[in-house]
Amino acid sequence: MSELMDQAVIGMPYEMAMEGEVARRQFYSRAQSILAQAQALREEVAALRKDKERLDAIEGNCWDVRYDSSPNGDAGDSSISIEIIGHYQGNPTSACSARTTPKTCARPSTRP
Repeated sequence: MSELMDQAVIGMPYEMAMEGEVARRQFYSRAQSILAQAQALREEVAALRKDKERLDAIEGNCWDVRYDSSPNGDAGDSSISIEIIGHYQGNPTSACSARTTPKTCARPSTRP
């Protein structure tokens, strides 16, 4: 049923919800369904918060995200890799000089 029906059943007065066996069963069924939906939403929010923490870490710590894709022969499939590189001595630069150490050298980001 729809969210509107859920609101109507859960929002009905107590006397009406408990009036008969059918009404009680309908109320209980709707309440269980809404509890399950609420739990699923809590789990989704928790996962999204973890994703946000990871993205904030990438942004806040001056990390570089690099993507690579290579075909696997004639099968029409490809391998994809994602590499996250931390830059701890300063912001990433767009080019490397001969005197720059590998830790401070950063290639330009290849974000799509």
